[in-house]
Order: sequence, then structure tokens, then C-alpha cells
Amino acid sequence: MTLKDEVTNVLRDYPATRNDDALLALYVWWRRMPDAFRQIDNKWYIEVSSITSGLPREDNIKRIRAFIQNEERQYLPTDLYVLAKRAKRADNWKEEIIYGS
Repeated sequence: MTLKDEVTNVLRDYPATRNDDALLALYVWWRRMPDAFRQIDNKWYIEVSSITSGLPREDNIKRIRAFIQNEERQYLPTDLYVLAKRAKRADNWKEEIIYGS
């Protein structure tokens, strides 16, 4: 399974991840390497060595999420504020590309 497949599955199965890239990364990491997570005193922790060695980087997950939402128009944010904020950022980015700074 590719990273894109994993991100797509998480976005499909957990709608809250459509609004929050950090939460999305955690769910992808959980599915890929659940043994890296530990619960201590009812709080969850992840081993730092797992983030730096065995798991995909959060920025790669974010890029894939952006492609799925912006280009494929699938699993869009469920929070209208997040949707509007991302759309504005995308418009600003496109304008910067076309007209320069």
C-alpha cells in the first residue's frame, strides 16, 4: 500500500483528520506502526526515534492530503473555516506564481 493509499483511507475513515494535518499524521503513523505509541497515565506518547526513522514525514502526508483535497476534490474539510482558510491560501499561492512578488 502506498502512502497516498494510506492517507486516502485515513481521510475516508476519520473525517476529523480532513481539518487537521497533525491529527492526520498521527492516524497514518498509528496505522503504520502502532507499537511506536505508548499510553502512560491515560496519555498517549510516540517514540521520537519512530518519527525520525520509520514513519513518513508529516510534510509529505500534508502534501498528499492537499493533492487529494485540492486536485482530486475528495474528502474535503468538514469545517467550513478550515475550507475557506485553505482556499484563500491556495488563491494567494497561485497569484504569487502568476504575478510574482
